[in-house]
Amino acid sequence: MGIKPLHIRDIEEQTDDMYEAVAVMAARSRQILRDRIVDQAMRETDQDSFGVFDTVPEIDPADYVELPKPTAIASDEFLNGEISWHKSKVE
Repeated sequence: MGIKPLHIRDIEEQTDDMYEAVAVMAARSRQILRDRIVDQAMRETDQDSFGVFDTVPEIDPADYVELPKPTAIASDEFLNGEISWHKSKVE
């Protein structure tokens, strides 16, 4: 699951500043990744609280689910207009 090339015209429909577009997509990508890490930590904490220390679960490769990359999700959300942001005023 690679990242698709983005068309500059599609990005310009959301904002005229390319740097701003990349910064917004990167921030959203980091946010998605941080949420995934927190969810994984919560699942591991729940397992630890039940006293599951003795066994190491064997994961079958057929059961492995590959999640979409955070950068792909962030770029899709940006191009679909699902991300809102504002510029902070510099004094």
